[in-house]
Parts: sequence; structure tokens; C-alpha cells
Amino acid sequence: METIMNQKFALGLLLATTLVTGANVMAYDDTWKTETLELDASDLQTLQIDAGAGDIDVTGIDDLDEVRVIARFGGSEVEKSDYTLTLESRRNSAQISVFVDSGWNSNTYIDIEVHFPKEMMLEINDRSGDISVANVNNSVEIDDRSGDVSVENVNGNLTIEDNSGDLSLRNINGAVNVEDKSGDVVIVKVTGAVKVEDNSGDITLRDIGGNINVRDSSGDIDVRDAQGIVDVTDTRGDVDVDGALDFHINKSGSGDVDSRNIGGKG
Repeated sequence: METIMNQKFALGLLLATTLVTGANVMAYDDTWKTETLELDASDLQTLQIDAGAGDIDVTGIDDLDEVRVIARFGGSEVEKSDYTLTLESRRNSAQISVFVDSGWNSNTYIDIEVHFPKEMMLEINDRSGDISVANVNNSVEIDDRSGDVSVENVNGNLTIEDNSGDLSLRNINGAVNVEDKSGDVVIVKVTGAVKVEDNSGDITLRDIGGNINVRDSSGDIDVRDAQGIVDVTDTRGDVDVDGALDFHINKSGSGDVDSRNIGGKG
């Protein structure tokens, strides 16, 4: 079972100025328009993103004093009146809104690439599409309905609520709290506590500094090199823990349980 789980792990993160350019940007074959938006962020504390259909790629940058958005439009072409793309300052926050009119019968989507000062807090509310976040020196909150989520290099607490899609979370200097309905969860190298509530999908945890609390309905659980206490409630699936200060399990369904190197004992 250990070999299988290791294989899974190996396989297993003010309105702005608008510049409109043509298609054929980078490797986006069906891109028919791009827009670039910029906003002074020198006095802002939080970046909030509210998005519909499309991927979101967010990167924190050292010594940056603005929020910069590159939006790439793909699928069917629509008129400007049929979509929303704004970057505005409200109180102490920069707010990005990206939506295609839900009444428009097309396959139009808007992917956004965002660069922002890495010291700002980040909040994302996304309907559909993959999310990638990297290099944030503050807390991160993500509410995602559909799509994979990848987060890495965060100096702050990370909170994720996800309906559907795989999660890959790595190098988090803080606590991690995940509520996941469907999809695999991989969490690697966290200094704080980790809490995962999962309905369906495998859970892989590596090198966790704080206590681990997992509530899982269906799917395998694989924990390695935990520095704290591992507490698992599991209904169905295999549980394998190798390395922990202590290990508690409440199992009510099918699946094997294997534990090694608990409290210094092999």
C-alpha cells in the first residue's frame, strides 16, 4: 500500500487604464483579445478577486506598488457590453471583477494573470476555472466552486473552500484550513496546523509542523513526517501514517489502517 500511495503522491498548486491589443498572444491559440489594467496600490491592504469562467493566475511581487491585470479573452467573441472586466479601489482594497454575461449563449471565457504587491492580503471568489497562487506574504482565502487550485510559497494562514477540483498546497508558513467536497488534496511543507474536511478524494500530507485534523468520508489518507498529533476520522478508505508525535483514529467503515514511527516508536 505504501508503494501505491507514494506513486499517487509522485503523480500528484478607481477604474484602471485599459490597453486593448489583438489576438495571437503567447500560446493562447483561441485568444481574440487581451486587456491590461493597472491600479496604484501603494495605500491598499487587500486584493479581492471575483471571477466567473476562466483561469486565475496570481503572483505576489517584491517592491511592486501597483496591481496589474492581463486578461485574455478566448472562445466565442462577444461585444464589450456582454462582459465585465474592472479593477477598482474601494476603501483599502483593490477589487477585480471578471464576468461574461450569463445570458450569452457562448463558450466565452476570460483568463486573468495578476501581479500584485506580495505584502497584501488575498481573497479570491471563483465560479469556474483553475486557480494558481504564488509568493504571498500575508493571509490567503479562496472560495472556489469548480476547478483545480494550486498555492505555493505563502507566509500567512491559508483558508480554502472548494466544491470540485484537486488541491495542491506547498510551502505554507502558517496554518492551513481546507473544506473540500470532491477532488484529491496534496499538502506539503506547512509550519502550522492543518485541518482538512473532505467528502471524496485522496488526501496526501507531507512535512507538517503543527497538529493535523482530518475528517474524511471517502478516499485514502497518506501522512508522512508529521511533527504534531495526527487525528483522523474516516468512513471509507485506507489510512497510512508514517511519523507523528501521536496518532488517533476514529474509523467507521472499510479500509486498512497502518501506522509507524509514532511518538518515536517504530
